[in-house]
Amino acid sequence: MKYISLFFTFFKISGLTIGGGYAMIPLIEREIVGKNIMDKKTFLKCLVKAQSVPGPIAINTAFFVGSELGGIPLGVFLVFSVFLPPFITI
Repeated sequence: MKYISLFFTFFKISGLTIGGGYAMIPLIEREIVGKNIMDKKTFLKCLVKAQSVPGPIAINTAFFVGSELGGIPLGVFLVFSVFLPPFITI
């Protein structure tokens, strides 16, 4: 159930955010750290990893947060949740 909740959290943020991936970072932090899913230090570590690899920051952040919480399968699942709203819109 936790994974479905994370999916819809990232789905909602991706679908409602205008301004690109960097505009999503504070919202992701508020949802993940604010609900005690992950502590701030671990989130910042994921954010540093996301910024250090090439690609969109929102997708990288979703992957590293997911992989920290539930391994690579959850990371891929959360990447899909960030990618899906713009894909549906187009």
